[in-house]
Formats: sequence, C-alpha cells, structure tokens
Amino acid sequence: MLNGVVVAIDALDTCYNDDKVLLFLQTLMKHAASLPIKFFITSRPNPVFRDEMLKPEYSGLRAIVLHLDDVEKSVVEADIKRYLEEALSSMSPVPSPADIDHLARRADQFFFYAANAVAYINPTSHVDSEDRFRMVLSGHMGWNGLGYLLPGGLKDDRKRMSSVCLALWTVVCAKEPMTTRILSSLLGNGVSGSSWSLQLALHVPKDHNEGIFVPKAFLDYVFDEGRSGDLYCDKTRVNDILADKCINVIKQQLQFGIYSLGLADKDVANLDDGGKDYDRDANTYACRYWSVHLREGQRQEGFNYDDCQEVNNYLAQQLGLRTHIENQ
Repeated sequence: MLNGVVVAIDALDTCYNDDKVLLFLQTLMKHAASLPIKFFITSRPNPVFRDEMLKPEYSGLRAIVLHLDDVEKSVVEADIKRYLEEALSSMSPVPSPADIDHLARRADQFFFYAANAVAYINPTSHVDSEDRFRMVLSGHMGWNGLGYLLPGGLKDDRKRMSSVCLALWTVVCAKEPMTTRILSSLLGNGVSGSSWSLQLALHVPKDHNEGIFVPKAFLDYVFDEGRSGDLYCDKTRVNDILADKCINVIKQQLQFGIYSLGLADKDVANLDDGGKDYDRDANTYACRYWSVHLREGQRQEGFNYDDCQEVNNYLAQQLGLRTHIENQ
C-alpha cells in the first residue's frame, strides 16, 4: 500500500442508524493506530459520536478535532466562492466574478445558503436561471438573508409564512433537540406541511423521532435582527408562545388523565376521542419545560395564569399518585 493514504468518510451524521455508526467508530478507534492509513471524518455535531471519540482509552491516538465554527471567515467565504463558481458554471451567460463575490458575501458563511441558492437558481429543470440569479442578488423576493430561499409565493401568504417562522423559532428556542413529531404536537399538525421548508436552514432528519440539528452559526444569525430581518427570533416572545403551547398540550391530557391510566403507547390507540391526539414525547417535553418557557418569556398581557395553576395542581397530583403506587 502507498504511504500517506487518507480515507475520507464524509457526512457521518447522515447515516440513519446511530447504533451501526457507533459500532463502526468503536472498531475504527480501536484499530486505527495499527493501520498504515489515516482517516478524515466529517459530521455535524452529534453528542453520541463525539463522546465515543473522546473517550479516555483513545487518548493515545494522534487525533485532531477541527470545528468549522473556528475556521476564519475569509477561508469559509473563499470556499463558498469556489463552490458557487463551479456550481453555476453551466449558466449562460456565466455569472461575473463580481456577482459571484456578491452571492458569496450574502451567504454569510452558510454553505447551506449557497447550496440552496444554487438549487433555486440553476436546477435540473428548465428555468430562467439568470432571472432567478438577479432576484436573489437584488432581494426582490422581499426577504432578508435566508428568507430569499423560502418557497415561492410564501411572501404573499402571511399565514403560511408565520407558520414556517414559528416552526423555525420553536426549534431554535427549544430546551432540548426538537423532533418533527413533538414540533407538530406543540404547534398543531398543520405545521408538518411547512417543516420541509426548514430544510433550507436546518438539517431535518427523515426519522420523526430524531432531533433537528441547529448549527451554532445559525443561532447567531437568527438571533441577530440586523442580519436575519424577517426571520429574526425574539426569544422572549417565542418563549411566551411556547409556554402557552406546552400548557395546552398538558391540558389535553387533563381531559382523560392519560398518565393516571398508566397506559403504554400501543394501548393509547384504544382510547376513545382523546387518545388519538396523545403524544407521550410531546407531553413529556411540555411537563418538563412549560415553566422554563414561562420564566424566560415576558409574561405578556393576556396570559391565563389560571391555566398555570391548573397544570401545577395536575402535576402535583400525578407526583403524589406515582409516589403512592411505587411505595405499595
């Protein structure tokens, strides 16, 4: 075998079976030092993968961890520029260097912005790519930053636009990785039709029980009103909304005492009307974090504090019931 061979394993996070990926990493880390080759692995942050690779027993390996957040802005922008030059080279006429520079700056270090811009400007289907390119550069679509890339016509549909934004803000303000299943339960099933739009900014897994990954750079972007414009997330206002949504989820369970019943998920389907809307994960999230969202909100006028007392009494009752059962 030739010396200096490097095996690249790209996008490890896109594998759908974490257990198999973990087994692969364990095998690799165990034998890497004895192999005559090197490995270059890329992945979005995944705590399971990270914890495995940073175990003390692997400390003897000459492993170097690089974080994209630490890469200089000029380097990232140059890479995005090279990508845009190549991806848009089939356009006629080919975009000028000045226009490529403009689009690279607009991407603001977000590769997913550049990738989705290319998908919109120069898709495989026949479109007026030059016209689309000008629309993105000029901002005639009426959105700042990533908003340019949201679905066509969304800017004229305030209800759909609000639904997409609320889904996005919920994900970034969630107290633990938000799954599309919990997202749908909190905000209503209607949001599921907008969840694909989040792919423009976030990595949304196909598995509805897997958490949506939020890049740190995107958090910085969406919480900066000057950069994100209409996509700006007002954390205090969103926490007020989420506190109310959590309380509503818990109140739904109050109607038929789902926790008191002690049913497994598979048995809930046998309940009459109430059971069909039951989501154990969403209810768990709501019970854990309704008070946290309430505390971090601004307690806007009109909030129904009677609901808070009702939920508090319910949780206290369930705690007492479970303690009694466990002590039998």
